[in-house]
Amino acid sequence: MKYQTLIAFLGGAVVGAATALLFAPEKGSTTRKKIKKMVKKERDKLRDTLNSVRKEHPELEEKIERMLAEDNKME
Repeated sequence: MKYQTLIAFLGGAVVGAATALLFAPEKGSTTRKKIKKMVKKERDKLRDTLNSVRKEHPELEEKIERMLAEDNKME
């Protein structure tokens, strides 16, 4: 439950930051680069969090592996 809250918070932060960037008065290409960089940074943070959870809760290993595999398919 604790980690679901953390993941929801990180997801909300990403959506909020992306919305702010979309309404910023900059060129589209610049905004897209910023969004891509921000998403990569947040994705890396989420991976680190998932790896920490994996070490602390080995029973969740299989579920986390599926999530990471799905994420790798999106790249």
